[in-house]
Amino acid sequence: MTLAEVFNPNIIKVGLESDDKDELFEEMVQVIVDSDSSLNRAKILEALEQRESLMSTGIIHDVAVPHGKTDAVKNIVGCVGLSKKGIDYDSLDNDPVHIVFMLIYPQDFGEENLHIFKRLAIILESVNFRSDLLQQQTPQGVYEVICRYEEELGDMYVWNWCYKSLNECRKSSF
Repeated sequence: MTLAEVFNPNIIKVGLESDDKDELFEEMVQVIVDSDSSLNRAKILEALEQRESLMSTGIIHDVAVPHGKTDAVKNIVGCVGLSKKGIDYDSLDNDPVHIVFMLIYPQDFGEENLHIFKRLAIILESVNFRSDLLQQQTPQGVYEVICRYEEELGDMYVWNWCYKSLNECRKSSF
């Protein structure tokens, strides 16, 4: 599963209004529920708050990745939010959060979420990714940035696979 499949322009909010983490969860879960009215808002919030109680998901400068498991969804649901002013998130570095990738997945989702977290972590390490995201004015613009960086990530995966395969071939040939 790709990030382009998890996030889509209908569930991206540019211009978050929240000042703190609790307000942020409310605001972004509302975006999710607005995209699919069959989802249970209370269960999604409970899953996010339960996971957040273990440790802050404000993981790197400017970025938070709140996530949770719940039976309120049948498939993974992703929501992206951008804040110009920053959100008091109680993040690990104590800095405000400007970029939020929220992920909600079913209880029985297995390890597919780890694959998604890995892809997200790799593009977050890209030098210009965060600044490119924050320059976007529309949900479509945010989505296109994610897709562009993920496409570059795909090229990197192929290159790494070829490089590893070539090295393995060399080792076995001699």
